[in-house]
Amino acid sequence: RAVNREKTLTVDCLFHEDKGLLQCIKNDEALCKVADWLIPEGSKPPKSTVKEDQPNEPPPVETKPVNIFSCVTGKTLGSHEDFVRILCKRRTALQEVLTVEECDVVLVFCPVVSRAGTDIEAALQELSDKSATKPAVLVVLHHTLNPDLTVPDSSRAVNREKTLTVDCLFHEDKGLLQCRKNDEALCKVADWLIPEGSKPPKSTVKEDQPNGPPPVETKPVNIFSCVTGKTLGSHEDFVRILCKRRTALQEVLTVEECDVVLVFCPVVSRAGTDIEAALQELSDKSGKSDAANRSIAHFN
Repeated sequence: RAVNREKTLTVDCLFHEDKGLLQCIKNDEALCKVADWLIPEGSKPPKSTVKEDQPNEPPPVETKPVNIFSCVTGKTLGSHEDFVRILCKRRTALQEVLTVEECDVVLVFCPVVSRAGTDIEAALQELSDKSATKPAVLVVLHHTLNPDLTVPDSSRAVNREKTLTVDCLFHEDKGLLQCRKNDEALCKVADWLIPEGSKPPKSTVKEDQPNGPPPVETKPVNIFSCVTGKTLGSHEDFVRILCKRRTALQEVLTVEECDVVLVFCPVVSRAGTDIEAALQELSDKSGKSDAANRSIAHFN
């Protein structure tokens, strides 16, 4: 609300001097938002073809609705509903349908109750009974209270074509846990679903990469980081995770080389004052360059 600069995205994040960028849903949602915004923003068509009536929004990338159908192979204790709700919030082009015939992609939720391999095999068989060819997302749900639990990579047990496999953590009392693993899984599925549902006709799709979405990052996007205060290393965490999620991003050393400026503004006095100072510093560096302006709120 404090930012009215054109072509600027603002997100809030949480950090601490001892832990750096916190592992929380707010930060992961911010990372997803920036990752989604950066690629379209850096890959815009020539200016003459860009609408000027929405300067603060990224160009649309969700070209058509993607119908999803949920197949639940065991007791998820409501966790699959949490997953779908968050997913649809992050990707507004997604639409739930009631039958597999109507869908573009099947979401299969497989809670692990015996052995992961056995449960996954049964889930894949149930998926095959419903549709042997439609693209699918297999969400393997591991029951735990530990948000930092390390689980085996379930994708190794899956060789079905056009299928993305992710692991998530859930508990009967808390539902889908608020943790880094779940948020990374949600981001991965959100990124994969739209391209998968919006693929060109089959004859134009490369067959040598059956398990992944078609490439959507058409050209590199150069990013330059501008730090307006003491982030205690949190800005480095943010950029590292961002570049991992968007491999087309490239860090550059000068603002002149960049497509987008990342401004990291730690709040040390009043948010409005610190943001105003950060925007002034950004203006001094590049008055007309696109920017993703981050405001990091520090709570003791």
